Amino acid sequence: MAAIARAGSGNHVFAENPDEAGAAIAGEVDGLLNKTVQGASLVIDFEPHVEFLKIYNDLPATQIADGHVMIELGDLYAEEARKVLLAFRVPAMAALGLAKIATLELSYVELPALIEQTAVLPLMVNIVPGDEAAGRIPDPVVHSEKLFQTAQESK
Repeated sequence: MAAIARAGSGNHVFAENPDEAGAAIAGEVDGLLNKTVQGASLVIDFEPHVEFLKIYNDLPATQIADGHVMIELGDLYAEEARKVLLAFRVPAMAALGLAKIATLELSYVELPALIEQTAVLPLMVNIVPGDEAAGRIPDPVVHSEKLFQTAQESK
């Protein structure tokens, strides 16, 4: 049961008696009542030189005006963490250094005040010579998330 709960991003609790079961259920429901964000979405505006965008997570995505992509994240609850894994194909670039490949715009409604919030973040990559790039080690957190998402996609 614990493996099923983890695979579905849920929780697993053991209860020896009805009182413990009731307390466990109440604890889960309490978390549901602490919604802090409503209608979160992530708009990706990639630069013209970016050839490809892959969204690894199984999230609803729509291409909107001017080639932007909007990913619907839905509602978020207190202390909830979400991961969105994106892959961009960027062709070889002549200029070394930082290059902007996209702009990420996170929009949501903050609860309980119902205040619309927007955060904009430029997405930059560091262009280095091929021999220097060959020696880089992938970030283990990102690499493990990619392996997990690829396995989920295969299911």
